[in-house]
Amino acid sequence: MKITNLLMNRLLSDVDHMQVNILPAGLQKIIDSGFYCFDNLITFNFIKLDSKDMNLEVIKERFYDLSGFEYSHNKIHIEDYCDGNLLLNALLFLNEFEKKWQHDMICGKPFIIIGFEPETEFGQICTFTFHKQRVGESVVNIDNLEKFSNAVLINL
Repeated sequence: MKITNLLMNRLLSDVDHMQVNILPAGLQKIIDSGFYCFDNLITFNFIKLDSKDMNLEVIKERFYDLSGFEYSHNKIHIEDYCDGNLLLNALLFLNEFEKKWQHDMICGKPFIIIGFEPETEFGQICTFTFHKQRVGESVVNIDNLEKFSNAVLINL
């Protein structure tokens, strides 16, 4: 299920899905590297976390909960991996991410957030992040997406 705010709805209606259909190599490399699972944590494997630093109590203390940790550590900037069509490339990445999650048989469902800022002093910014869905843990309040100043897509 996809949930968006009004700004993202407008932007998605303008996305030309025929313009790009191949994921840029850098983003594909992230997908191909898969996931790193430690205890009840899941991160992108390319991040290379050291398991000796993965103290769950310290993580919960610093990040409030496991979802907060994953949300912070799994954030990538799409613009770092492609030259344009950021939102379309984020959608392509989302599609490949979901396939990889299912292929690797990761337990649970991901809570995926795509954020897009069309105009900043640095140009367009598009982020993709995820955390595992957990009962009682919420990083983003899906009932308040209109309060975000940027375009937001949540994929549950």
